[in-house]
Amino acid sequence: NSPEYCGKATRVAQREYGYREVNLNVDCPSDRVSGKREFGAALMKQIDACASVLQSMKEENASFVSVKCRVGIDEHDDLDYLAAFLQRLRPYCKKFYLHARKCVLGGLT
Repeated sequence: NSPEYCGKATRVAQREYGYREVNLNVDCPSDRVSGKREFGAALMKQIDACASVLQSMKEENASFVSVKCRVGIDEHDDLDYLAAFLQRLRPYCKKFYLHARKCVLGGLT
């Protein structure tokens, strides 16, 4: 969940490969992603870290940054939590893709 690495990756994707949109996937519940590395769906529980990653991505280029997330994670599965999560990210992201189910970390391998 390194803002520095995500910012650099955004720069490479847009400048070297011509991508017009870079999507941060805050959806993956895989233990390899959301476990030790604390990326993917784990970022839904770390709202400020997620915002820092997006800020770094946005600062690298003014092009479009989007987020794919679930409607909830573990015990955080109510509309108020989702609304607060999306509102916190709105300064850096205007387009969200919602996977219409919640994520259960540690539930599947």
